[in-house]
Amino acid sequence: MLDAAAGDPTQLKIVADIAKKTNPQSAAEIETKVTVFAAAQANAREEKLTSQGFFDGWSGSGEAGGFISSGNTNNKGIAIGANLAKETRAGSTLYAVLLIFSAKTALQHANVISPAMKEITI
Repeated sequence: MLDAAAGDPTQLKIVADIAKKTNPQSAAEIETKVTVFAAAQANAREEKLTSQGFFDGWSGSGEAGGFISSGNTNNKGIAIGANLAKETRAGSTLYAVLLIFSAKTALQHANVISPAMKEITI
């Protein structure tokens, strides 16, 4: 059972706890197996993060939208946003980017570009 749960740390902990309760005489052996699995997972993660390039290890999502309004003032615009995360050896870093462009046509003409970016290290 421990071998089957070795891929998921949460499941491994649950299975190990149940195995220790049902077989208290084998608790030391169970703990040794759990320690070996945890070390193997840590080594695999470290190897993966060490070998990844700049473009590897990213995940995220993006959004795009637009708007048009008319009446006394005509407005047109687009909004583009992205959330990116990169897993590194130091932890995960999140990037949030938002770009809004709007054009107003009435008595005055204006173009506004509002970029914003925020970096958060977890």
